[in-house]
Amino acid sequence: MSDTRRYLRNILWSWLGAASIIVSGIIVSPFVIRRLGSAEFGIWSLALSLVEYLWLIDLGLRPATVKLTAEYHALSKDTELAAMINTAATYSAAAGLLLLLLVWPNADRIAAFFRITHPAFPLLVRLVGISWSLGVVFNIYSAVIEGLQRFDLINRVSITATLLRSTAILALVAGGFGLREMGVAMLASQLFAYALIYAGCRRVAPRWRPSLRFFDRTQARELWLLGRQAFAAMLATRISQSSAPSLVAYFLPVRYVTYYSVTQRLVDYLGDLIGRIGLVTGPRVADWMARGRRQDVILTAGQGNRYCLCLWGYFAGLLAVYGDQICRVWINEELGREAGALLPVLLAGYTLIQGQFVSGAVLMGIGKFERYAGSLFVEALLMVAGLAWVLPRYGLLGAFAVISTLVALNRAAFLSWIFARQMEIGLAEYLLFIYPRPLSLILASVAALALCKQYFMAGRSWWELILVAGAFACLYAAASLWLIVSPDHRRRLILKVKRWNRIG
Repeated sequence: MSDTRRYLRNILWSWLGAASIIVSGIIVSPFVIRRLGSAEFGIWSLALSLVEYLWLIDLGLRPATVKLTAEYHALSKDTELAAMINTAATYSAAAGLLLLLLVWPNADRIAAFFRITHPAFPLLVRLVGISWSLGVVFNIYSAVIEGLQRFDLINRVSITATLLRSTAILALVAGGFGLREMGVAMLASQLFAYALIYAGCRRVAPRWRPSLRFFDRTQARELWLLGRQAFAAMLATRISQSSAPSLVAYFLPVRYVTYYSVTQRLVDYLGDLIGRIGLVTGPRVADWMARGRRQDVILTAGQGNRYCLCLWGYFAGLLAVYGDQICRVWINEELGREAGALLPVLLAGYTLIQGQFVSGAVLMGIGKFERYAGSLFVEALLMVAGLAWVLPRYGLLGAFAVISTLVALNRAAFLSWIFARQMEIGLAEYLLFIYPRPLSLILASVAALALCKQYFMAGRSWWELILVAGAFACLYAAASLWLIVSPDHRRRLILKVKRWNRIG
């Protein structure tokens, strides 16, 4: 299989994995909210977010494992690869045990801090703690699979686990069960996924044998040197993801955690879909840099960023204009009113960062991530301070304004500067290649959709929303093909379509 075909196949598999999560969220979240209420769903979201703090003891081993796996595979260093896997897994096992020892005895104290009296909350925290502590170990094995660019395997596991978890939660809630049983179902599905990940790792790395005897100090040092670059970024991500629901729960009634989570989740789902391109790109550029293909890395980054922004524009346009109606039809009037007002504010900043997703993945893949990781940490600290100040005064609208501004300044503006300097290319030229045409298309799309909503189709039902989304998809795809896609890629795509038509 050619390198390009494998790359595209990996992107498609990653999209399937992301799509399964999105579909699960679309189906499960509104059902649980309607059955249990906004307050209990907020408790569920808060429990999941709190334990993510403790993933920090990973110390960046996962991205370091991805990079070293890709590098050792490209250079056929099977012995070093096996030693690295065992070294990373040994540390992760100790870290997972420490994580569990931190979570289990403190679950009641966490509930008391947030003044949550629901009896299921401490159990939820403990169950999630068990899942996360095991996940620290099995995360290493999934990183090996990604480093070997077998995204088909890792996403099959993700799809299977998501299907099992979603089906179990729907059945339990429909049967009158609540948060405790949902937590047990979540843990059981994760245990099954971990078993599949381990089997997949053994399959793609047949010469590797798990054993504590193969712990290697040289590999430990290499993992630490790479991991410390990613650690600040991971720390920042966990702080950003976990602090916001915690602060919302502290300053506002717990139902506002649901308003926050639904709004943020909609954007994160779509961001994850786009981000899968960066996830696939990381191991690929690590392989290329090991082979000396620097110019290919720069070209891939520019084109990948441009296409990511263009793809995001379709979803951002729909959410910016029809987000309130989507939430009303999808969940209820309450969420439509709250989330619909918040989405445009959040989308403004997140639209800009879509044009730099691949830049971050490239820096991670080539092991030059330290400066950007530090900036993410500063961003997270500013975000916590900003949210603590605005939440009591301006509520969720002010909180999303802070988040949107900070991510745009750091993950778009500063990241692009770091990338251009690292790759020794002109910043202005790089940004002009990525942003102007996709942003112009997005703004024109938002204006057209706003007119459509006001005068033709308000989106009061699923059928209206589907019709608008379908018509917009056709028009947006046609415009993107001629305005955004490079001539070479457009020519290849047209030739393939003609070839398929002849076969058909």
